[in-house]
Amino acid sequence: MRNLRTFATMALLFSVQAYACPQLTGAYTCAYQDGSSEVITLSQELKDGVTVYTHNGSTIPADNVAYPVPDDANIREATFRATCTGDVTLSANLTGKYYQDGQYFGDLNMTSNFSLNGKDLKQVTVGTLKNQGGEHPLNSELTCTRNP
Repeated sequence: MRNLRTFATMALLFSVQAYACPQLTGAYTCAYQDGSSEVITLSQELKDGVTVYTHNGSTIPADNVAYPVPDDANIREATFRATCTGDVTLSANLTGKYYQDGQYFGDLNMTSNFSLNGKDLKQVTVGTLKNQGGEHPLNSELTCTRNP
């Protein structure tokens, strides 16, 4: 009887984790303020009890673990972590040093929250960029239309 209870408890925990993240799978077209647009593709699967999203080929485990981000022209010494808030929102946090035109510009701490707005993907980004000039807030919202 004890083993049955343990198994039932474990099954319940894994089923809760399986449904703890939003179902964001799909292809979306994002139109930006500068007139450009891009198509993003999201898929997701459950791996070892963790929801793992794939965004245009990049994997995003929603396990709230900080992962190093490879340096590029704009972001260096960065980490990235993602987690889900219930089955409603995927939150992704990026922290690191921001560079502009090859020069250090400031420390970036940015969180993007992804959720569905009807059938479309909504992204709300907030954060700060701190440098010698002070703390500069980041705040943007973008809705990407689901492709048929």
